[in-house]
Amino acid sequence: MTACLHTPGLILGLLADLGDTPAAVAAALHNAGITGRPDSADRCPIAYYLFAHTGAVDLAVSREEIWVQWPDSNTFATTPAPIAQFIARFDARQYPNLTRPEVRR
Repeated sequence: MTACLHTPGLILGLLADLGDTPAAVAAALHNAGITGRPDSADRCPIAYYLFAHTGAVDLAVSREEIWVQWPDSNTFATTPAPIAQFIARFDARQYPNLTRPEVRR
């Protein structure tokens, strides 16, 4: 039997890689070409970053908590302070270079 790697530690480790300040997080996301939608739990840059690095089938990101679902399990993690601060600033439209344009159909 193999150990499940889908743990809060996986999520927290990926988020720590983005940096320890909101500005560092924004710079890392910008350098990676990741954008997103303000006020969206599953379409913000943090969500897109986690989708790209975890193989998750669904997830939701907030300033308080992150929920990630895989085909065989799900996990929760408390949102680290630099990520929560980034989300607050992103939702306040302080990082327009990370905002994905709206697509009209």
